[in-house]
Amino acid sequence: MPNRPVAGDGGDPSTGRSDGSPSAADSQPNVTGSSGVGSADSGSADSLDPFPTPTGYVGLSELLCRDDRPRYRCPGESRPITRAVHLARLAAGYAACHECSHRQDTGLLLPQLLRKVATPSTARSRGTLLDARGMNGTYLNEIDRRVARRLAERFAWLLWEDRPLRWRASGPQTLTGRRPVVLVGHDHRASSLDLAMGVTAGLIRMSCRVLELGPSLRAECTFAVQHLNADAAVYVGGNETAPRDVRFVLLGGRGIPLDTRAIERLSRIWDAAVSRPLRTAGERERHSVRSVYVASLRKHFHALRPLRVLVGFSSRLLPPLLRAVFAELPCDVVLQSVPRCANSVRTPTDPGRQAIASGVRRHRAHLGILIDDDAEQAAVVDDRGEPVSPEELAVHIADVEAGRGTHSRIVVPEPRVDRLCVSSGLPRQALIGSADGSRSGILLAVDRHQAAFGLDEEGGFAFPDPLPRVDAVVVLAHVLRRLSLTDRPFSDLRSTAGMPRVA
Repeated sequence: MPNRPVAGDGGDPSTGRSDGSPSAADSQPNVTGSSGVGSADSGSADSLDPFPTPTGYVGLSELLCRDDRPRYRCPGESRPITRAVHLARLAAGYAACHECSHRQDTGLLLPQLLRKVATPSTARSRGTLLDARGMNGTYLNEIDRRVARRLAERFAWLLWEDRPLRWRASGPQTLTGRRPVVLVGHDHRASSLDLAMGVTAGLIRMSCRVLELGPSLRAECTFAVQHLNADAAVYVGGNETAPRDVRFVLLGGRGIPLDTRAIERLSRIWDAAVSRPLRTAGERERHSVRSVYVASLRKHFHALRPLRVLVGFSSRLLPPLLRAVFAELPCDVVLQSVPRCANSVRTPTDPGRQAIASGVRRHRAHLGILIDDDAEQAAVVDDRGEPVSPEELAVHIADVEAGRGTHSRIVVPEPRVDRLCVSSGLPRQALIGSADGSRSGILLAVDRHQAAFGLDEEGGFAFPDPLPRVDAVVVLAHVLRRLSLTDRPFSDLRSTAGMPRVA
């Protein structure tokens, strides 16, 4: 019996030959496949894997895309995705699909699903979502948490540019200055909460100090900026005409909205890469100003007679505020909910205004008021359900201010000066025309001229309290005080309204 080969004697254990001659299997030619497998070292353990794992971490998306199939990469993302994910995002109307170069690869998707993705001619880029009031767009289709974070980072970059840190002139090499303090608030919707989290993440990355206000009204957010002495604020709310639309309102110091020049600066750096100003992240704190805000509103409701007022609303945050304000007042408040899409106070034919008019007659209220979701603008009707124009409302508010012994000087846009003088009988010297009739322009003019109040081009009233701000609840307080000066109904006061007293 031949001896079996042992290690070190030159034999081959796989062939059983001790002389080292090749076997029949070894004499077969080496066949290499199309993938390159089957080389001379194909028997090694590493060659069994056609895609050997390199040194370091390899993501799943990279492993899935290591073939000859076409690669897909969404705009703004660094890692590729598979075609299945690409088609799923197309069907869901993913926000980045509006700008994707592979959007024509629709596979077997139904045309009904592709309607969610706009055509290249109608798709809006992120920069075009900016307007004079901030940013407005459809939730998820145009604005998601990543877009909210990008907006916050660019906004924070502008804040750092306006207040840069400087090296101390003498002593140790330390920086002087403080981080920008930015307040973040949102309305009651879940989509606003999701986007507010993206805003907070972007501000913290840019080393800002974030004050989270939580669910709040926009008027309350403006008051919080003034009360907490914040440098800026970002409020995430909704659009009163489109339920799925969201709006970002950017406020500067003292709660004044950004002007057109600041929005243009933000638009110019939208596609630019911004770096972190510090190597340390920012901080965030939770604040609540509801009790202080209610106290600031109660001081306007005094010397009132028993009146019944009908208040229309669509924001669930407004009824608790009104109940707290009217808790100790002799007035009877009737709350009436209206659909969100029917709460455009600037539209005369709005269904919400018609519902308030019929509700006033049904409940025999002394007046009715429709307050928007931001609690900044209001539409007023008298006891007969007839609408009261902002110009006529300004006359009654001026009469209340004159009764307090204050100067009834009103700041209005210049195009409204002559019309207000003719329709209301107000003297020309009682009106201050502002070339900038926007919200920010009227607020600055009221502060500069120390006027009693101002009326902007959107129909909002700005009152100094002590800093000027727009609040619909303060408008309601002035109307109730005007009705409390006499026992006559609101409709009779309108028919015999004369020129208010001017101090």
